[in-house]
Amino acid sequence: MSAALSISSACARCRGTGVLFAPQGERARAERCECQISCTLCAGTGRRIASRDGAVFAQTCECRATARRVELYNRANIPRHFCGKGFEAFQTYEASLAPVLARVQSFAEGYPKFGKGVGLYGAPGSGKTHLLTAALQHLSLARGVSCRYVEFTFLCSEIREAFMRNVSALTALSPLAEVEVLAIDEVGKGRASEFERDTLDELISRRYNADRTTLFATNFNAGLKREARASDSYVSPLTSTREALLDQHLRERIGERTFSRLAEMTDLVPIVARDRRVPPG
Repeated sequence: MSAALSISSACARCRGTGVLFAPQGERARAERCECQISCTLCAGTGRRIASRDGAVFAQTCECRATARRVELYNRANIPRHFCGKGFEAFQTYEASLAPVLARVQSFAEGYPKFGKGVGLYGAPGSGKTHLLTAALQHLSLARGVSCRYVEFTFLCSEIREAFMRNVSALTALSPLAEVEVLAIDEVGKGRASEFERDTLDELISRRYNADRTTLFATNFNAGLKREARASDSYVSPLTSTREALLDQHLRERIGERTFSRLAEMTDLVPIVARDRRVPPG
């Protein structure tokens, strides 16, 4: 987390970050630590006196920046399971995961320098969602960037409900189309119906035309060919069956135009690792 957020390195509760994680319901939530609310720099006023070149002036205290960034984190819609789980919590249980972690982390820490987002593709249980949400956690709390996480099938369900309320897709998609950084999880999941394709196409087209940064993750192959499995990886019968089902190319699931735009908007990064949720043996 950025040093700009550190108000009191002596605080035992937040370890100087000024932020505590407190999930609510199905979503991740954060709150300011008590050391922020009773800030010794501004006595809780949010303004403090500073001087430069002999001039004395009032400026916004760092604790107010923390309040804004906590609000951004709470708006990001990160799932409860990943509350407070940043890059440091990601386990590189196979050697192939280390460069993937480094790539996503360099994107988040270097934003907006790189311009492009990141598209992660690989088998279930390889840490894709964790990396997406860790990037959003860093962007919101350390960089003050407005961002949002959405799972694709839930997005389609929300659009259907909006139609039932006579709300147009254009209006329903606007919050996701306009947010600075959007992470779309489980791209290609579902029935690959015309409705699902049209919904994704509309969202990606609007973000593409506006030059907004997009991240995504998918279980389907998004490379030129199927990536080889790491030589030291164990392949269980269940994993082998899953991979056979998911060998369809993402292009076939979401359509040529949407895939083409995602390929331009992101660096496509394969994850070659076993399903960490399934015990070996």
